[in-house]
Amino acid sequence: MTSLSARSLHIAHKFSFILVTLVSGTLLLAQAPDLATAPVRRDVDAIALLRLSLVKMGALAAANRDTVATGTFLNLRTGASSPLTIKTSGTDSLRNEVGTDFVFIRNGSSGKTRYGGKDHKLPAHSVAYKRPEHLPALLLMSEVESPNLSCVMLGLESVNGIATSHIRLSLVPQDGSSPIAEDLMSETHVWIDERGLVIKARVFNFSPQLLENRSPVDLYYSDYRQVEGFLVPFHVVREVDRQKDADITFTSIVLNANLSPADFQ
Repeated sequence: MTSLSARSLHIAHKFSFILVTLVSGTLLLAQAPDLATAPVRRDVDAIALLRLSLVKMGALAAANRDTVATGTFLNLRTGASSPLTIKTSGTDSLRNEVGTDFVFIRNGSSGKTRYGGKDHKLPAHSVAYKRPEHLPALLLMSEVESPNLSCVMLGLESVNGIATSHIRLSLVPQDGSSPIAEDLMSETHVWIDERGLVIKARVFNFSPQLLENRSPVDLYYSDYRQVEGFLVPFHVVREVDRQKDADITFTSIVLNANLSPADFQ
């Protein structure tokens, strides 16, 4: 009888511990903020500078605007130089042609590469927020008026000896999507100088397997020129994972092209 009572007390104690743990966990969950509906941080100084920059460079992100940029892509890892053509339509359609045997295409939420005569589909997370990288005004900063765009001023920084303001951008979902995943996919940084020009931007390349496995892509813009009333850079140096990757020089940028939907198929 004594042994049975001791066993009963042990079970009761164990059950009480589990119950307290469950209740405590429930209380913690109840007290935790709902990230999916968390308020979007929109720093006043960051928004003002982004607006100034878009006025200075020109707001290129019109839904019906087609652009074509041609130039040279110098691979800084191999030293190989290739002709480059970049076509865009709005901010969601993009075609990069490097040399004669590599094409990257994004069309809305889908994307693929084409090489060796074959198409290779890309996972949705790797192209969800893939924007044209050669025109800063088409990056995520173009959505500055969206109430769902987080705009955080990170401070003053020097970029290649130029004083800039560093701003972090990301989209906060309002539809129940994972805020962590959305932040990882959309995170973009821009460094804007006192003239309102984007001197540097950071986006990310993603592993096909894991969203969390990503590499920073830093883009350094220079040689801004007037084209059809807009200021656009004709020189871009790209670093991937802090390693020099490419030197891009444009010879022509057309901002009012007339492209076919077939260009993005």
